[in-house]
Amino acid sequence: MASSSVDELCLLSRALERAIRAVPNKPRFDVTTRDLADAISMLADEGMRDEVELADSALIHLGIAPS
Repeated sequence: MASSSVDELCLLSRALERAIRAVPNKPRFDVTTRDLADAISMLADEGMRDEVELADSALIHLGIAPS
């Protein structure tokens, strides 16, 4: 992450914001922003580069159906 470009960081930020907004039944105490960020970072490390796909896949990874 330390060597990420500004464009990559913006992509991750937008994906995280999208995922946060998609979490149903707010507030939830079983899913944290850190959980979402970690899932998005892991998926990006695996090569995923689409904002929507990152957000949706992170939600699925955490057991939340994307909206």
